[in-house]
Amino acid sequence: MAEGELCGGDLARLEQHVTNLEAQLSTNLEGKVDVYLWRSSLSELGDYCANDWGCYHRETRTIYASEGSLGHELVHALAIPLGDPSPMWSEGIAEALDMRRSFHGPVPPSDNFFRGTEEVSYASAGHFVRWVWDRHGSQAVRDLLTAPEDPELAFESIT
Repeated sequence: MAEGELCGGDLARLEQHVTNLEAQLSTNLEGKVDVYLWRSSLSELGDYCANDWGCYHRETRTIYASEGSLGHELVHALAIPLGDPSPMWSEGIAEALDMRRSFHGPVPPSDNFFRGTEEVSYASAGHFVRWVWDRHGSQAVRDLLTAPEDPELAFESIT
């Protein structure tokens, strides 16, 4: 989105993204999610998030995001009802299904299995989840998001 006010086209695009995510994840966004959007001064997000990119607070159903990270945070809002997966899977699904292309990251995907949110390579996790989706299907990814065991065992048991 360009600098300035949001227009109807922006909102329609975001609503279409939510509709697409609901279909892809076989879930529905229940109720409302409050969205606070920053255009430029990302350092202000630090007042609300642990990072400068954006975040989704499940307790309050609130997104704080820059324009570039809004698609990612919307995925979190839609995927949350599926479970509370490890950062590998939660950040991976958000990267794989946001409104941008996924790229292979600098870290081997298996290195992400036991990393925390701040350490996981979003690019590698997103690329890997996209591969799992393409190779094993959307149900396998949904199963990974709901699997209670550790991420590596979940992957081995589902694929």
